[in-house]
Amino acid sequence: MEEFNGYSVPSRILDELRRTNKERSLKVIVARIRRVFRILNEGDGRDGDAYDPDLLDDADFVTETLVNEVESINSLEALYRVVMMIVRMEFTDGSEFDKVLIEEFADHYKEIREKHRIIVDFARLNKKETDNWMKFDDVLKLRERYISGDKKDTISTNRGAFNYFLLALYTEIPPLRGSEYINMKFGDKDDEVDDETNIFDIENRTLVIRNHKTVKTHGIKVIRYKSDILHEAVLNWRSVNDSDRVVPLSSATLKSRFYRIFKPKMISTNMLRKIYTEHTKSFPIDEQRKIAKIMGHTMRTHKARYEKYFR
Repeated sequence: MEEFNGYSVPSRILDELRRTNKERSLKVIVARIRRVFRILNEGDGRDGDAYDPDLLDDADFVTETLVNEVESINSLEALYRVVMMIVRMEFTDGSEFDKVLIEEFADHYKEIREKHRIIVDFARLNKKETDNWMKFDDVLKLRERYISGDKKDTISTNRGAFNYFLLALYTEIPPLRGSEYINMKFGDKDDEVDDETNIFDIENRTLVIRNHKTVKTHGIKVIRYKSDILHEAVLNWRSVNDSDRVVPLSSATLKSRFYRIFKPKMISTNMLRKIYTEHTKSFPIDEQRKIAKIMGHTMRTHKARYEKYFR
């Protein structure tokens, strides 16, 4: 056993998790493992949250206990995903018992995932999302106002150049998470940099994303863009930006920046990603898959987003 973040887990499981997850994701997964065993220990009449695979040798008991104790379908799906992971690691001797047990868990998980899919795919917009939603075409119109002179800060000003560039980033290519831009520097795509640094290679019209949420699943992302609008926007921004950082802001100040750009609407980087996703709903499915991978989410999440907003 090895202690991680205050909880003891078998070393072989931690090693496998480390191979496929970043540190922050690992903390979330271990916290879920701990919660699973706290619930199962209590359901078995024990105190504490000790890791014990013997508690998993009855799929019906595990499922019934988790369903009774976890009210949120989102939490239940996340915890059961962890259960499936553990079961597949613990019951591996190939015996008939192990095969049947894994099949029973898989059947239960299929039912839970289906309930979760319905909730995710068809959840109603909350009031904040409804009040602040903007169509993709309206975002483009706002962006072009920095060119036409309708905005006080045109692209000839530092502020206008930056705002126009940000809007181009979130409309001309599949938009990344804000942190991926914040951790990005101008440079050559072949530069040797640490794993925490992303690169925007202007000359080769290429973004190299080493530091992103799903790097252990999707690896390094290389985005080559053809958009002249984005290219001219970044050249203009680079001419007035003394920093090597592409977006020289913190996450909080980037959020505030977009709030000011879209005032009175409160549109953040996350909302802009949703707006872009909805915009792709009529694209060929293969193209949507490529976009989803660049954006760093699954095709299921991608499709669920535009079905949520427009169905």
